[in-house]
Amino acid sequence: MKIIIGLGNPGAEYSNTRHNIGFNIIDNFAKKKQLEFVFKPWFNSEIAEYIHNQEKIILCKPSTFMNNSGEAVLKLKQFFKIENQDILVIYDDIDLKLGKIKIYQKGGAGTHNGMKSIISKIGSEFPRLRCGIESRGVSSPEQQATSSFVLSNFTPDETEIALNLINKATKALESILKNGYEKTMNGYN
Repeated sequence: MKIIIGLGNPGAEYSNTRHNIGFNIIDNFAKKKQLEFVFKPWFNSEIAEYIHNQEKIILCKPSTFMNNSGEAVLKLKQFFKIENQDILVIYDDIDLKLGKIKIYQKGGAGTHNGMKSIISKIGSEFPRLRCGIESRGVSSPEQQATSSFVLSNFTPDETEIALNLINKATKALESILKNGYEKTMNGYN
């Protein structure tokens, strides 16, 4: 069994924000598999399930809001009695250039509050798919606070890059399930 968690904030007002790229990717993946999400109150999440190569795959979008994502992840981990290596978290990363992805099998949270919440609940030894949302430029002064930036929508100039990012991350997710982490990391990192 594997649980794939896309991070984001629930509600229409957040649907196209940078912080919701994890939701967007997992929605895109579910659409390709013709899966529908169902809200499961016990898990504080929207859940979709399917079988891949005789293994149950659970897709999850926590409804706890980003900063409390760890609550939903811990409930899923405990209920299904799975190990951290069977949990994959997909999330936005302000430290990566818009359009880039990185796959790691463990690591820290950086400045990401959703990841901090998850790590506080289950530790840091779990795979993650980081998706770059930064477009302000490393050397230029920040035009807005980080919280305002991640909750902003992509600009018209960024929209095509963001859509390509969603498609690239969806393909990487498919590759992880088909080929494993090492081969996928070699192809995408």
